[in-house]
Amino acid sequence: MPVNEKLKRKNRVQAVLIVIVVLILIYLGFRFFKQKSLLELRVRTKSGEVNFYVEVAETFAQRALGLMYRKNLPKDRGMLFIYSSEGYYPFWMKNTYIPLDIIFISADKRIVDIAKNTTPLSTTQINSKVPFKYALEINGGLSDKFEIEIGQEVLFEY
Repeated sequence: MPVNEKLKRKNRVQAVLIVIVVLILIYLGFRFFKQKSLLELRVRTKSGEVNFYVEVAETFAQRALGLMYRKNLPKDRGMLFIYSSEGYYPFWMKNTYIPLDIIFISADKRIVDIAKNTTPLSTTQINSKVPFKYALEINGGLSDKFEIEIGQEVLFEY
């Protein structure tokens, strides 16, 4: 095979490899850095329904990170932690700059406990008095503002 043909073939192989690498990077970029979709969640209170749009934390890594390192959180946003079964799962505020209300929710989607206005950056454990399957983190003080209480129903589809 002439030298020119070998060089052309080598260039074609390199071009194909470059295209493959670019496609892989695009795929990974969309998969890992895409905008997180938000789940609509409603709490039925005495005065009506309160809507929140929440990120879902269902893997160990997502739950471990939670809302750490956030400097602000819009009033209608939050994070819903999902566990495989009801139990006692400790929380803390390490590396969390925003005071939060943590609303503990049973498997039948009823509020069973609330930790109000948690202390930012604290490593003190925050525990529910009752087993729970879900935990909703929202801005501190909103559970009082919206009259969110134990026993109320939380509506979401996941």
